[in-house]
Amino acid sequence: MRVEIQDDGGARTRPMIPEQREGSAECGRGLMVVDGLADGWGSFTGVAGRTTVWFEVTG
Repeated sequence: MRVEIQDDGGARTRPMIPEQREGSAECGRGLMVVDGLADGWGSFTGVAGRTTVWFEVTG
C-alpha cells in the first residue's frame, strides 16, 4: 500500500526525522512513526511548491 500526504507547509528542505522529542511535545513525531512502521518513505515537491511525503507498507 502506498500513501501520500500533502500539506500547505511548503518545506524548503527535504523532511527529516527530528532528534528525540520531549514527552510533552505536541508535534514532530509523524516521520518517526512513519520511519518505524513503513517499508520505505520519501518526499517530493508537487503542485505549487507543496511538499508531499509518501510511505509504503507491504504485507
